[in-house]
Amino acid sequence: MSELNCATLQSTVETAARVLSVRPAQLRDRLLDDSDDIRSENLPESLSSVVWFHATRIPKDTNFVDGLLPTPAMRPRIMECLQALALELGLCTETQWPRLVSRMWSPQLAWKESLPTADDGPHGFLVREVILHPGDLPIYPYMRAPEYVSNLCSAIPHIGDELHEAYRQRSTPAIVQFRSSEHMRGTVGCALVYATAKLRGQPLNQECNMGFSGRGITIPFRDVLSVEWLGDVTA
Repeated sequence: MSELNCATLQSTVETAARVLSVRPAQLRDRLLDDSDDIRSENLPESLSSVVWFHATRIPKDTNFVDGLLPTPAMRPRIMECLQALALELGLCTETQWPRLVSRMWSPQLAWKESLPTADDGPHGFLVREVILHPGDLPIYPYMRAPEYVSNLCSAIPHIGDELHEAYRQRSTPAIVQFRSSEHMRGTVGCALVYATAKLRGQPLNQECNMGFSGRGITIPFRDVLSVEWLGDVTA
């Protein structure tokens, strides 16, 4: 049993080779051979776990001591953060804030809250690279601001845009690396599609990545492997 980790091309090849019981050099040669499509084979799913990559933008003191939380559990914390920012910046008073919250609505937030529990996250990408270099892949720019933060700010009357920008200024792009033994079907094949594209110098496509959703269940702290703090992003 082994763990699949697509943090880099090298880690993808090495961990996929371990799963397939071949040497990394052999796997590279097969992926570079146009006549040998290993991806079409009946690939073993003998995995103990998969490493996933959660793209976000968070305050630098975030420690995930409570684990990586799903959207419903994050709402009170985000609202508390936005309230503190609003009061600090003088955008409203302490008595005005509850009135603003009671009037919250936007199409974006209504859409988000209409989604099924399966969309509650926590979410992750199988391939780290698509977070940083999505190219033409239709990926939301989570590191500009978490999607749910944007949804909530869009719904706060009068001061939402200023709060959104204030959150951006007080937070840092990050990639949270975590492991899970759930939702592993298809990950090996996807990893090989990614590795093939990279080895052949081809652009990444939608088959080069797949997503993870915790379906509303927290990723425990013990499975949060690291937080990679990044420079600001413009994407």
